[in-house]
Amino acid sequence: MEDAKNSSLTASSRHIQRLITIYEKVVGPFDYERFQILFNVSRDDVDDPCNRISIDYLKEIFVSAYQATGRDSIGLEIALKWNYQSGEILLRRLGMVEDIYTCFLTNMNVIQLISDAIKVGFQPYDDDCVLLEFYPTDLSKMSQYQLEFICLLFVIGASLLLRRYIPKNKPVFKLVQFTHKIEDKSVHESFFQLPVYDDKERSGVVITKEWLATKVYEKPDLIKQIFRDNNLLNEVFKTGGFESYTRKLVTLLFTYRVPDIDFCCSIINVSKRTLQRRLKEEGTSFRDILDEVRKSRATHYLNIGFYSIDEIAFILGYLNIQAFYTSFQRWHDMTPRQYLKQLPTTVNSKIG
Repeated sequence: MEDAKNSSLTASSRHIQRLITIYEKVVGPFDYERFQILFNVSRDDVDDPCNRISIDYLKEIFVSAYQATGRDSIGLEIALKWNYQSGEILLRRLGMVEDIYTCFLTNMNVIQLISDAIKVGFQPYDDDCVLLEFYPTDLSKMSQYQLEFICLLFVIGASLLLRRYIPKNKPVFKLVQFTHKIEDKSVHESFFQLPVYDDKERSGVVITKEWLATKVYEKPDLIKQIFRDNNLLNEVFKTGGFESYTRKLVTLLFTYRVPDIDFCCSIINVSKRTLQRRLKEEGTSFRDILDEVRKSRATHYLNIGFYSIDEIAFILGYLNIQAFYTSFQRWHDMTPRQYLKQLPTTVNSKIG
């Protein structure tokens, strides 16, 4: 992808902008000139909301913070100063899930979009708990301070954003563990307010299965009920136009979840085969409609300037930023970054 610099692994410039802001609060002035010499990334590159920057740049921020302070807990200190409003994506997705476990599953690709140097997944732990593992895609591209930062960011962020679902006096996070050695675990435990273990085979947060099974809403057919209450089901039978109805349904569904044909069929009470046949008779397909709606939504989100490129890719259901860029290039014969440059500067400033 043309916006990545110096490495196949990249991070969102918006994420790096936020990180530098916290760096300056915790450590001091950020040396943009030094980083430009090291990575050939200018301040304008960092300020560009559409840019993807080498993961080496991100790693060096944490290493530089440690070298400047000499504090092993520097990644944790940065996490404590983070602006948790960036968790808005997770909150927007609560309406599409039935329980906390599914909520985490549907939001894991946010981390991939922010920085593709780390992946997340649930692993077995014991009879009562699972390990939410954070593991680097390339060990050489990730510092221990950055990994600790991500783990604490998750614990605090989840506690704040999901606090209404956390029972009082009943901890849902049991412990944190890392593969690297920690000089003074008591310092880390004071930050996490959890037991901290080092030299383990995996890094991550141990979470109780009971809490993960907590229902986010009581009715598993909530989304279907929303459409039925809006009397949308009658529309298809009035007009007989499966194409227009499916397009409207897919557009509305993006507010709650990434649409798929099986879910759409369950809402309008037709078989998958019937819907495919009717759409074919009208000269289209579910895949074509989904692609057209994604194009419309992506263009709209860029025009209003409220969401970052990474957030738009997530909302539209792309598993990685490269896939979104490929689709956008096919739609508009330009990248999202090039598209934004054609818009008024007020829109660009909003996204930044």
